[in-house]
Amino acid sequence: MTTFRRILCPVDFSEPSRRALELAFSMARHHGARVTALHVMFDPFDFRVPAYFAEPVGEKARVVERDCRKAELRDWIHALHGNELLDRILVEEGGAAARIADHSDSGDTDLVVMGTHGLSGFDRLALGSVTEKVLRKAGCPVLTVSPAAPRVPPVPFTRVLCPVDFSSSSKTTLGVACTLADETNVTILHVVGWSDDDVLFEQVVVPEYRHILEEDTVLRLNALAAEHTHDGKKPLARVAHGKPYREILNIAEAERVDLIVMGVRGRNPLNLALFGSTTNQVVRHASCPVLTLKQ
Repeated sequence: MTTFRRILCPVDFSEPSRRALELAFSMARHHGARVTALHVMFDPFDFRVPAYFAEPVGEKARVVERDCRKAELRDWIHALHGNELLDRILVEEGGAAARIADHSDSGDTDLVVMGTHGLSGFDRLALGSVTEKVLRKAGCPVLTVSPAAPRVPPVPFTRVLCPVDFSSSSKTTLGVACTLADETNVTILHVVGWSDDDVLFEQVVVPEYRHILEEDTVLRLNALAAEHTHDGKKPLARVAHGKPYREILNIAEAERVDLIVMGVRGRNPLNLALFGSTTNQVVRHASCPVLTLKQ
């Protein structure tokens, strides 16, 4: 069973980070975990003057600023949730994505819970990119909450959607999805990636072949579901056709799922391109939280 004992929640005092903090504490209550709140003081260049050139007065001012931010963050969290499940409050300087990724790789974090920001203007360029970088670099699972989510769902989750691509890591991803919800409330989804308006493809891929491909996909999904069957209960298998991220978002919306669980591939150029076109789009636009696991 997947358990999260040490949860890291980056906070910037925004509404998305408030919602992420709410979900982090909900996860902590369910898993018997503790929450570390991290605030990274904005530094667009992440530049540091060598210590022997540093101005003593300037350094003292930064220490005072960090202490003030820490006190403000403690009061903010206490007003929202109290301090019962709060383990630590950290205030650091530098690039936000780098600091968050460092903590996710340090061995003292099982899960990062963070909000995403707007899709245009400064938020899209400066804040949205932080989440995208963390998703690619984090050494542990990342749970994101987008502004499109109308509410923060209760934990444990009651309806979970798990897109799979039949890679070797799909079993792991599905296993995590099943431990976060009852097996009967998990839908395994595979999207056959073509579009109905692709005229050239429709001329080449005849309906008979399309039918055979769908039957084979259903068999593979059912075999995957059978491996996670307990007491006669198993996940529901589903096949869709079209642009993968659109189908994932449409089905999640139609079935009103509480959580999407999906994998993030490695860091080479091709995988980063795939990330941008699928996982990234789902994280940005999903109307529910999205849990991503490094594949």
